[in-house]
Amino acid sequence: MVNSGVISKGALATGVLGVGLVSGLAAASLGMTGVAVASCVNFSGIAIGGGGAGGHCQAAFGNIAIVIGPTPADGPGSNAFAGNPQVLSLGNIAISVGGTAEQPTDTFAGTGLIDTGLPDIGNVSFATAGSSSTTAGLFNLGASLGGTRSELIAAGLGNSALNLGSDNLLVASGTVSNATNLSGNGNGVAASQPKINASMKSRVASSQASSASA
Repeated sequence: MVNSGVISKGALATGVLGVGLVSGLAAASLGMTGVAVASCVNFSGIAIGGGGAGGHCQAAFGNIAIVIGPTPADGPGSNAFAGNPQVLSLGNIAISVGGTAEQPTDTFAGTGLIDTGLPDIGNVSFATAGSSSTTAGLFNLGASLGGTRSELIAAGLGNSALNLGSDNLLVASGTVSNATNLSGNGNGVAASQPKINASMKSRVASSQASSASA
């Protein structure tokens, strides 16, 4: 893997800026497609489409999950998870666009999947075309805006991971760090490796398996 892109620390409050940026993307996504053709939407646990219990859109109270892509009731597809129903988590937004059953788009915003030691508030995860984005902590942004099969992680306080390209791995963690890949494929940009919460990872996998067997 080739190290590429840009890592900056302390330059901007990127998480706060990112929440506004991708909140706008959420509105634009719904505006362009309309809720009627969105595969599933879940606002605070109230689901439209395939967002019910065990479905492809899962949102705890005070959070939003949206999938515009494949969400078959009887098989795998793209997923969006926002918030953690077991602890306080508010204002997290997960948006997945596109993907296929074989290469789904997955987003996780403030779900407890990564243990930061902070409450999960104001995180935004956005991904398209078979990539994944995971955010955790306070006001973090992970946005994969082009390409496919990339993985983004932004965890901690005010971090951002931004991607344009395929097969890239971007990790931004700590405080006000940024990992960006503006072009190219097969690149890696990482500040540090956050701690994955094994119990949450198992719970997500179980939920996805239930959806596939429904």
